[in-house]
Amino acid sequence: MNITIDIDDELLEHYSNAAKNELANQTQKVVNSLVTEASRIEAGRRLVNSNSEVTQSDVLAVTLNSKQFAGKKVTSISKKIMKSLAIVVTWFSGWLFKAEKFSTDGWLLYGFLFCLIIAVGLNVYLIFNEDGK
Repeated sequence: MNITIDIDDELLEHYSNAAKNELANQTQKVVNSLVTEASRIEAGRRLVNSNSEVTQSDVLAVTLNSKQFAGKKVTSISKKIMKSLAIVVTWFSGWLFKAEKFSTDGWLLYGFLFCLIIAVGLNVYLIFNEDGK
């Protein structure tokens, strides 16, 4: 099947002939990967004994998935340290929890509450700032 793509000449005003050829090659590669991925999505949705038909929603699913999952998120070192600290403090607060000793050892209760507050604070911060905002 032949597909023609019209691009305004004004947009390609400063492109060399080699750049225009490379643009055509890259466009061909993108369209081929889009067609392949749409076929794969359709094959995953299709029932076993039904006919194969790629629909508009399959093609839209490819474009939405490529925009949504464009790249990997990079986790900063400070975020990794905070996650590790949250794990350690959560574990330590669980280790300090001894309800029968809270009445006799006041420092154990205060240590537990301190660790619990830090653990809850870190975990809430990490959950609500998961996307870096």
